[in-house]
Amino acid sequence: MRPHVCRSGAQRYPAVMDSRTVNRVSPYRKRVLVVAILAVGAFTILASIGIRSRTSTAESYDGTADVLDGPALEYLEMQGISRSHGQQILDSQERLMPVLIDLLAATDETQYAGAWFDWDDLALHFATTEPSPSEEQRRIAASGAVTFETVDFSLEELTAARDIAIAAARAKDPMASAWVKFEDNAVVVATSDTSRVPSNVQISEDSIPIRVEQGSGNASLQAQSECVFPNCDAPLRGGTNMWWDPTGFCSAGFNAVGRDNGLRYLLTAGHCLSNNQTWKTFQPRTGSSHTIGQAVNWRTDSFADAGIIAVNNPAPYPSGWGSENIVKIYASNDGATSTADVDRYPVNGLAASVEGQIVCRTGRSTATTCGAITEVIVQPPGLSQTRTVRVSTVGPPPAGGGATCQGDSGGPVIKSGWAFGLVTSLSEDGVYAADIPTGAPFFDTLEDLACTRDGFYYQIAAEAENVMNVDIIHP
Repeated sequence: MRPHVCRSGAQRYPAVMDSRTVNRVSPYRKRVLVVAILAVGAFTILASIGIRSRTSTAESYDGTADVLDGPALEYLEMQGISRSHGQQILDSQERLMPVLIDLLAATDETQYAGAWFDWDDLALHFATTEPSPSEEQRRIAASGAVTFETVDFSLEELTAARDIAIAAARAKDPMASAWVKFEDNAVVVATSDTSRVPSNVQISEDSIPIRVEQGSGNASLQAQSECVFPNCDAPLRGGTNMWWDPTGFCSAGFNAVGRDNGLRYLLTAGHCLSNNQTWKTFQPRTGSSHTIGQAVNWRTDSFADAGIIAVNNPAPYPSGWGSENIVKIYASNDGATSTADVDRYPVNGLAASVEGQIVCRTGRSTATTCGAITEVIVQPPGLSQTRTVRVSTVGPPPAGGGATCQGDSGGPVIKSGWAFGLVTSLSEDGVYAADIPTGAPFFDTLEDLACTRDGFYYQIAAEAENVMNVDIIHP
């Protein structure tokens, strides 16, 4: 196991009347939510995603309320947000996500420059390099609280500048990290040695400024009848324990289907997988281990950290693993968050990853934890992936934040029924060692697992689909 890699009755609000206005971006707008749609072809994927029904056939979840609102509100309270205003934030983010996805599908990717959600005005800000939105963009925006922004640099240009800047920084500081900050239309590099980072990077005819920050690394149970932490009976679901030997363990991600062959797969983190691995899980009902399937494809490079396991018995439940895409939501096992135990939390569609968006992760080591996206298009310190998303779970003492540990890798990142991504690594800040009991069938305690309460990184779900040539199953 490599160090610090996780192995592992709502109010509604009217549309803002200035949804057709065009603003210049303020350089220091507070509490923003930034979209990262990164892969070539990501816009095509999002164009095929409509507004999905919130109704589910899940036995333990009726779709009328999101059980993750509890820990999400607790996280917001730790940030000084009142519970009533926190509920407004969650409600507006849920309502505006379909609008955001439709806007992305209607936008030329060479002009797109990011989007953010302001926690104060509850409006979605959508940035492009064009001086005014198209008629189609205006039509879509009329259905929600949207303000268009005009900026100087596109996402493509900013990402290219980020790659050049991080390469220069890592020549002296291998743990340097870099990301694109869309609220400021800028590139940020965090490094202990600022001498090698250029102040500007030339991309085509544009000189893109680089903001340098001193310092490496990050800026910022017994369940219901189907499950006994961290294991669940069939049907196969995300967030549960899986292993290929007593020390090789990770968390199940999302059920998926091959685009070309129609076969069933389990999508998880790529760094979990390698040759000749047969992955298993434990079913409390039978008291024995059951095979999920063979690792068949994985990728861990600068573009992705994703992999797939071929499901050996994809027959409908109860004769096989089933074809639902559901996730196990655990009650907190550390007191940092509070949420109901839900055995079958439904996945209803793919979301865009947005800064300020509240998301939750669930996994086999530390159950369920929520936090806020703080940066997008991040190259984490010490790792090669360039398109991850950083989530902060940190809160002030004594509450602290919800932990993430080795073993949580591959687990789903979700909220309001949307699939955001797959957990790939821990925050580098606040890392400590912890004894994490593995549960059946290995009843021994694994000592000194790397953990942190500061946050985690995840692989964007839509890009994991692309690189593995699969589609996450949803209605």
